Amino acid sequence: MCAGKRMLAISENFGAVAQCGCGSVHVTVGPVSVALDSDTLQKLHRLLGAAAFRIADADGNTIEPIVNRALFDAQMLASLWTTSSPEHVDIVRVRKELSSLFADESFLDAIQRATGDRARTLKRIRETVGALTQARVGIDVPYDLSR
Repeated sequence: MCAGKRMLAISENFGAVAQCGCGSVHVTVGPVSVALDSDTLQKLHRLLGAAAFRIADADGNTIEPIVNRALFDAQMLASLWTTSSPEHVDIVRVRKELSSLFADESFLDAIQRATGDRARTLKRIRETVGALTQARVGIDVPYDLSR
């Protein structure tokens, strides 16, 4: 982490969020720490609000209030790759498309078991990106997620 960090949030069962002197925000989830710019976090908050990293219904109400670490990587990366301005996104449609993933048993398997498994990681990222694309959110994925 950079010098001059300021802790913004700490959760015993999740991790920590710190703002660094360089202006980036460091999010630590378990053993993984990711440095993000604040724009990505603001996009994620506008898209998902309190439902971020949680299993939620089409209205954005959390079904399981506990943060799901496997959803963290999928939703954070998808938010990072979005090209649409949040003001031009149909938030209702985004939440509907993302909630439909939770009705899919194979997606639930990918977020509930073996979070470090490459195949499951790619599946949840690929399907989260697909749901946002279905909601007409522009996304520019810099990697091949098909493997």
